[in-house]
Amino acid sequence: MVLTTVPIEQLASDKITPIHHLLDDGELAAIERRFFAPQDDLRGEIAEFFRRDCFYAGKTLTSRDDILMFLTGELRAKGLMDAAEQASVFEREKASPTEIGHLVAIPHPIYAAPVRSTIAVLTLEKPVVWEAQCRSSSSSASRKRSSCTGRRSS
Repeated sequence: MVLTTVPIEQLASDKITPIHHLLDDGELAAIERRFFAPQDDLRGEIAEFFRRDCFYAGKTLTSRDDILMFLTGELRAKGLMDAAEQASVFEREKASPTEIGHLVAIPHPIYAAPVRSTIAVLTLEKPVVWEAQCRSSSSSASRKRSSCTGRRSS
């Protein structure tokens, strides 16, 4: 939600709420309705980001890049992402992996101007080691064990 005292005419969104410098009772009520909306209203807002045709279950992809190519390719084929946004996903991943732990990653572009924001969901038959999971961890001051290969390095 954006509260603004300056009209933002170039953006049309129900998430932008114009207010006065000093809030009146009507504006306070509108803000309260927005923050304390019934669950059904929130489900509707969240649901707008998901599409049935962007859920992919039980895929057999074997690497991070395969996953990124698959997902961004699907979004491009559906007209939900352009080439620049697709490249930006890979740029973002190179800058800082989007793996958040527990075999979950949330890849996303650095730069995006989508016509419609969309969340694609993918599950795999077998887990794929994401880059952040491949960092070496110290088991002692003189010995390190790689969490990806199980081999020791110094």
